[in-house]
Amino acid sequence: MKMLPWCIVFVTLSAAAQSGANANMVRDRGSTRPADQTQTLNRGRLGHQDFMPPGPLAFTGMLVDAACRDRSNGNLRQPALPTAALTAPAMPGAPFTGITVDPKTLEAERSGIMEHQVPDTLSRQPDVACAVTGDTRAFALLLNNGRLLDLDEGGNTFAGVALQANAAGRALLAGLGGSLKPRVVIQGSVRGDRLIVEKLGSL
Repeated sequence: MKMLPWCIVFVTLSAAAQSGANANMVRDRGSTRPADQTQTLNRGRLGHQDFMPPGPLAFTGMLVDAACRDRSNGNLRQPALPTAALTAPAMPGAPFTGITVDPKTLEAERSGIMEHQVPDTLSRQPDVACAVTGDTRAFALLLNNGRLLDLDEGGNTFAGVALQANAAGRALLAGLGGSLKPRVVIQGSVRGDRLIVEKLGSL
């Protein structure tokens, strides 16, 4: 049997390899769909993030004091302290015996203490029901569904300006009115438990 020259064997193997390579070089190579259709952009990601809304949303609710200690839903829904409740606290009687103070000295000391208990001071006392007082600096919005959202720094500024623009708010700041829980509508977006305010208006 006669052996083929090595050059013929090499040419034959090269031609076979070239034809196999040309078979893989097709026009849609690299653009074909994968066999596993689950290979999407979200594959391998944890959780799901919804699309952000195209613009600010409207939130309707009640403004309350964000610094209030009892932020339970039941307490937040309590009415604000009425104006009639803003009275100077009665001075307690002296529980001590054996001390005699003449009426003139007692009246002088009492007047010195009571001169600081002006309506403006009383209107800045914290409200147990988390209502807005004259001393409120941080505001929160209690939504109709019971969710409480703290306003951002810009929202606190908006709320302070709205309070001064309202007749009841001006009376409160002047010490002539009681605490408030005004209903407002806010346009903005929510990040966690914070409301990023773009616009605030009263109802």
